Amino acid sequence: MKIYVLTFLRTVLGERRYYNFLEIFCNKYLAKIKLNKYYQNNQPRALNQEKYIICMVDGKMHHGGLSDRLRGFVSIYAYCKKHNYQFKIFFRYPFRLEDYLVPNTYNWQISEADISYNSIDSKAVVLLSADRENEQIIQEKLAEKLLKQDYKQIHIYTNTDYAGANFTLLFHELFKPSVELQKQIDNILALINAKYIAIAFRFQSLLGDFKDEANLPSLTGKDRELLIAECLEAIKQIDRTDTNHSKIVVTSDSKTFINRAQTIDNVFIIPGNIIHIDYNTNDNGNMKTFWDLYVLSFAEKIYQVKNNTMFKSGFAKRAASINAVPYEEYLF
Repeated sequence: MKIYVLTFLRTVLGERRYYNFLEIFCNKYLAKIKLNKYYQNNQPRALNQEKYIICMVDGKMHHGGLSDRLRGFVSIYAYCKKHNYQFKIFFRYPFRLEDYLVPNTYNWQISEADISYNSIDSKAVVLLSADRENEQIIQEKLAEKLLKQDYKQIHIYTNTDYAGANFTLLFHELFKPSVELQKQIDNILALINAKYIAIAFRFQSLLGDFKDEANLPSLTGKDRELLIAECLEAIKQIDRTDTNHSKIVVTSDSKTFINRAQTIDNVFIIPGNIIHIDYNTNDNGNMKTFWDLYVLSFAEKIYQVKNNTMFKSGFAKRAASINAVPYEEYLF
C-alpha cells in the first residue's frame, strides 16, 4: 500500500481512529491475505527457548527501499532491547543482507532452518509507517501491542520508525559493512579526497528514467527541462552559501539528472547503476545503493532538495542518521 494513502487517512480519521485502522488493516487484512497462509499447525515446531522477534524481508510482501527496511530493523531492535527479547533479521529479498552488512556487536543472524512457520509457535504481524515526524508515538504503541503476543516467534514485516535520537547508536550496534563493501567505500572516499557536503535528489519517475511505487507521470518538454534547470541551480546556490566543503557529492535516482549534474565544478558522482531494490536488482546496483548510503553518511552535511512535485525521500535522512550528520531539506 502506498505510503501517501496512510498519510491521507491519518489526516481524515484523526489519531485514535487512525491507530485502530492501522492495526485492523495491517493485521486482519494484509497479514491474513498475504502471510497467514504460510502458517499451519503441521509445520515444524520452533526450537528456540527464548522469544524471538524476527524482521522478515523474504519477498512475501512489498518491503520498500533500503532506508525503509533499515529504519524498521533499528526500531524493532530498540523494542527488543527494552523488553529483553532476542532480535533477528531474516533478509533474503532480493539479496542476502550479509553480503553487504554484517553483525557488529549484536548477532542478529538467523538461518532459514531456525524459522518456524508452525501456527502454534509463530505469528506474522505487519507494522507500517507513513514516515511522518509526529507518528512515532502511534508506531511505538502498535509495536507494544503486536509484539507482546504470546508466541515463541513473532515474524514482523515493517518499515516503522520510532528509534529517534537512539538510531545512530543502535544502528552501529547492529551493522558494519562487509569486508568487500568497506573496501569499496574506502576507495570512493579516497577518490573524493576532500571535505564534502552531499546533495540528494529524488525524482522517482518524473524524468522518465526510474521506476518507483508512486509511479508519477513523467514530465516532458519544457516542464522537464525547467525542473532539471531548477535543481542544477539549487546545487550552485548551496555551493555558494555553504562554505564548509571543497567538493559536492550529488546522488539521485535519475541517471538523466546525474549526467547533467556532473558537469558542475566540484561535483562528484558515485559510480554504479541506479536501482530500487524492490523492483530490480543486480550486484552492482545493490552495491551502489550501499555506497550511496555510506558516502552520504560521512558528509559534512546532507541536503535533500525538492519542490512540491518531487518525492520526500527517506534515504538521505536515514544516511544522515547513521553518523548523526546535519540534515536539511532545501525547498524551491
